[in-house]
Amino acid sequence: MTDCSQAPEVAVPPPEPKAKQKRVRRQPVPLENLPAGLWTVRDCALYLGKSDDWVYRRSADGTLPVRKHGADNRYHRDEIVEWARRLEERD
Repeated sequence: MTDCSQAPEVAVPPPEPKAKQKRVRRQPVPLENLPAGLWTVRDCALYLGKSDDWVYRRSADGTLPVRKHGADNRYHRDEIVEWARRLEERD
């Protein structure tokens, strides 16, 4: 009877490093294509051409004007548009 507890060692090559992927810059969605009134995080991100995470971070640090509705973040369309215009004027 052979002992199966010791399998022969097989050399496993180390995994190849993943190719670095370039980040794709998101294109802002035109204002006409977004709902009027309160926006969700996704709506705000689409308008600004940013990720949802970026919007969450800027909301948490007070950079982006946000309204809390329970546990959800909501954004007034006019406030975000004005905020983006002021930001462009500074640059």
